[in-house]
Amino acid sequence: MTAAQTPIVTFQDILDAIAQNPELKEEMRRHLQDEALRNLPQTVALLAQNLQELTAIVQAMAERQARTETDIAELKDGQARMEERQTRMEGDIAELKDGQTRMEERQTRMEGDIAELKDGHTRMEERQTRMEGDIAELKDGHTRMEERQTRMEERQTRMEERQTRMEGDIAELKDGQTRTEERQTRMEDRQTRMEGTLNRLSGTDYERRIARSLRRNSQRYFGISSAQLVHSVILPNNNPLPDLLDQACDAGAITAEEASQAERVDLVIIGHDNDDGIRYAVIEASVNVDRSDVTRAQARSQIIARATGSDVVPAVAGDTIPDTVQQYAADQGVTAVVIPAE
Repeated sequence: MTAAQTPIVTFQDILDAIAQNPELKEEMRRHLQDEALRNLPQTVALLAQNLQELTAIVQAMAERQARTETDIAELKDGQARMEERQTRMEGDIAELKDGQTRMEERQTRMEGDIAELKDGHTRMEERQTRMEGDIAELKDGHTRMEERQTRMEERQTRMEERQTRMEGDIAELKDGQTRTEERQTRMEDRQTRMEGTLNRLSGTDYERRIARSLRRNSQRYFGISSAQLVHSVILPNNNPLPDLLDQACDAGAITAEEASQAERVDLVIIGHDNDDGIRYAVIEASVNVDRSDVTRAQARSQIIARATGSDVVPAVAGDTIPDTVQQYAADQGVTAVVIPAE
């Protein structure tokens, strides 16, 4: 029996028949494979190609997405930097506004300072004008004092001439001895009064002559610069001391009796100390200085110190100051200045 005649019962019989007849294998394949199966390799190849293209597309999209995410991250970083820069700019603008405000405030202060300087300049000009007026009044007062002194000298000459005539009359009136003695006594009394008057006039003249010397040398004697006389016999029409004492009396700083006592002081000088503070010199002037002058200078300087609230230097000035009086002045804290009368 041939293979073609062998009965086929099982699947193994089919396989054995194909093994014995190879031509059956090809025929079997043709019968078993349909059109789709025959095209399967091409389909698989096309799918592989599409898969590669899809993979490339997915990879490209992934790369693009990565770039997009990078761009987004960069945009976020740029936005953050922009926000930081904007914050710095806002801070700079705020600082500029603050600086502008400070500049405006500084300018306002400068304008105020300029206005104050202008006011100070105006006050200085007014003060200079008053000082020039005071100097003119001082000159007028000096002229009047000299005229008064001339009249006093003429009067003294006439009195001396009259006294000479009276002495001649006394020599001639020998027969009225009793009346002459009585008259002589009256004349002696009158002469005593005249001498007292002349002594007072001499003291006034001495005060007038030393006032300028004391003012010019105030720095050396009393430590006072830019010194000015505010009370003296050479200031008959411009004497601010009474008004100052009245104001202090009204304020309760001194009593009315103390104001009257301080007003009788001989000389008062005002100026500045080394620290540019106000300082007064209160001076009792006499041709012959004694202990009572020192006591008066000390007492009156204390009154004026309370009245002004300023530093006050008590002093005495004279042609003759005995050593004992100078020592007494030093013990009492009173400056003693010797200025020759001639």
